[in-house]
Amino acid sequence: MTKNLWLHRSNGKISEVTMDLEKGVVVKEFFRHDDIYKRMRQTKGRGSHTHSFLRELECLKRLQGCEHFPQLIDYSEEDLWIRMTYCGRPYPVDESPRPYNPHLIPQAQKIIDTLVAKGIKYHYRKQMRVNKREGIMYPFFSAQSLHMLNDTIYLIDFESAYPMNSSYDAYFKDDFKSSFDDWTPDEFVPLFTKLVIDDGSEVSSKTYLKAGEKQFVSTNAEHITKKWLNYQYNPVGDNIQDRIRKFELLKYAGADRTMIDIGANHGRFGVELQKHFKAVDCVEPFCPAPNPKPANMTWYPMGFKQFVEQNRQQWDLVLTFACTLQIAEIDLMEEHLIAQHHAKLVAPGGHLIYETQKQVSRQVNQVHVQKIVKNLETYLGAPIQSGTGRRGGRMYYVFHRSVK
Repeated sequence: MTKNLWLHRSNGKISEVTMDLEKGVVVKEFFRHDDIYKRMRQTKGRGSHTHSFLRELECLKRLQGCEHFPQLIDYSEEDLWIRMTYCGRPYPVDESPRPYNPHLIPQAQKIIDTLVAKGIKYHYRKQMRVNKREGIMYPFFSAQSLHMLNDTIYLIDFESAYPMNSSYDAYFKDDFKSSFDDWTPDEFVPLFTKLVIDDGSEVSSKTYLKAGEKQFVSTNAEHITKKWLNYQYNPVGDNIQDRIRKFELLKYAGADRTMIDIGANHGRFGVELQKHFKAVDCVEPFCPAPNPKPANMTWYPMGFKQFVEQNRQQWDLVLTFACTLQIAEIDLMEEHLIAQHHAKLVAPGGHLIYETQKQVSRQVNQVHVQKIVKNLETYLGAPIQSGTGRRGGRMYYVFHRSVK
């Protein structure tokens, strides 16, 4: 046996892994620290080391014969070890650029479907704080749990998973089980798929750096913030006047009308249009307000979810340009809620103009857009106008709320 040095092991963890590459066998041993402080760290939030062993064992029993998971070979309930099949090395997210493997998406979907079918909830989501001042969190999936062998992906490590309704269920801590209350497969899909392929989405998650999570947090936060800050000043984004003309925004203007821009970036649409509207509002979590800021402009420095939770207003024109995917990923909102809250912003007789993210060769974006449009149609009816937007397969849709 040789030590599995590429899997994370540190004081306070619940298990240790060894592997035999020749036999393709992995042994996971669960242990209890003698040191009380290390034991407190070890059991925080998940219960004892025995609870972790029982959860892993139960999950592997349920997943026996299922593709894309370790296969149970043997175990000892007395000595708390599990022998299972080898599933390769962690998926290579530390390469730059990351591998683009869209053919793996069906495998990822099969993993998700299998977990649901087997009644297993998995802690796939971790949080990275993007903006400490505003408290904005960015979700990501840890690549340590995703392995690859012979062009097949595997999900491993079930000690913190939750096999629902097992015979051990009463022994698992209530706060551990409640930590899965907001678990949904719909949220799992985009986070998981974004790790499987680097699809070039506007917010990209490099989820596992060998240097550690602290470096990941600072590096990725800087990356995301830089993208948002530069968005309106690159060749693609620097076309405010073109989009004002293409979307015919001035026909919705008026001295008695109001407008709101969701995901306003630097607020350039608001600055350009404020003289045509009674009032202009902008929602933007990352970028500062324009300086000078027009007198009739109100700036909301917060994410979409926080804004709609406190909002009681409606607007004659609602703009949401290429930002709904970021809302889904940063605010952890499902598409039907994003569409529902957008629709609520539209005053009777008002309009909403939705511009999509890039869609060419980006399956994640395509699925997201389809869901957003379908749900907007549910709340506002069919779009009264649509067309191609900027390059990259962007589209735009115009919705109208009837006066009734």
